[in-house]
Amino acid sequence: MSPPQDKALGTPPCTAELVVTKADGYITVTGYCHSTGSQTQRYTYTLELAKQSAGGQSSNRQQGAFEVAPSQTVRLSQISIGADASTRFNGWLRILDTAGHLVAQDSIH
Repeated sequence: MSPPQDKALGTPPCTAELVVTKADGYITVTGYCHSTGSQTQRYTYTLELAKQSAGGQSSNRQQGAFEVAPSQTVRLSQISIGADASTRFNGWLRILDTAGHLVAQDSIH
């Protein structure tokens, strides 16, 4: 099933983006929602990050609800993890509408 589309634009109502930054021995993953719709919308999100390194593995999951206006970008959440050269991580951002349908997603590996 494809994501719902904004009838005025013929495009999905929003896009999801994960941005990774590295500094001072940490990796920070930030999730964003970019509205492409013509109306203010309410959504929920889940941001997950799984880490594997020589010291073991861990995971972090954050979720919440938000509202986004037309052409607005909203910073949803941010996760920072300690990292060295051996650290591997995967991240997922999923955005759902109020009915629980997936409207946008992004991932990093």
